[in-house]
Amino acid sequence: MEYTNFNNLPEKKKIAIINAGFSCFGEHGYKKTGVAEIAEMAGISKAAVFYYFGSKKELFFYLFDYIHDILMKETTEGTEDFIESWKIAMYARHRIAKTYSGFYTFLRMISRKKDFDQFPELWDVVTKNNEIIFEKLFKNVDWNCLNEACSRELVMNIMGWISEGLMNMLSGEESEDEILKREEQYYRVMKKAFYKPEYLECMEERKNEIRNVQ
Repeated sequence: MEYTNFNNLPEKKKIAIINAGFSCFGEHGYKKTGVAEIAEMAGISKAAVFYYFGSKKELFFYLFDYIHDILMKETTEGTEDFIESWKIAMYARHRIAKTYSGFYTFLRMISRKKDFDQFPELWDVVTKNNEIIFEKLFKNVDWNCLNEACSRELVMNIMGWISEGLMNMLSGEESEDEILKREEQYYRVMKKAFYKPEYLECMEERKNEIRNVQ
């Protein structure tokens, strides 16, 4: 579907509508979210929502496409270091959340597959989109950095669980700065848990070389 009427709106108004969709769908799921609720939060009429998107379902699907597009735009190509590459994605999310306060609430709804029984094809979309982003992030990773106890699948799962926990905190009342400090602590611990000692030593040597040059 073309969203010409919506795309022609001023940027500030588009952000308000998208954020309202993120917040309302994220908080209540598809079934319990009404168009009137989204319209009220966005500061527009219910009729305007239908004018821009045609239906509640089309708006819901638009938000899934939009969230993928903006994550692809904000996520740069990763490095050979797995956790540093993972951090690129996390910091991209934080930047997006500064514009859209309902962003993490919507991501949390996706991770819990809330109301996905109504649109089972959406999980296929989410899975495919994640694969595209992960390919961009991890194409340069040197997986030989992992110690014998850690497989690629294991570390991806653990980092995913950590990210989900952080999402829950970021959609709550804790300050973002405090959560980001804790996030950095998690990453330092995970490096020691995942990486071979010689890889960690090599990383430290590189840091020292950079400091000496500066």
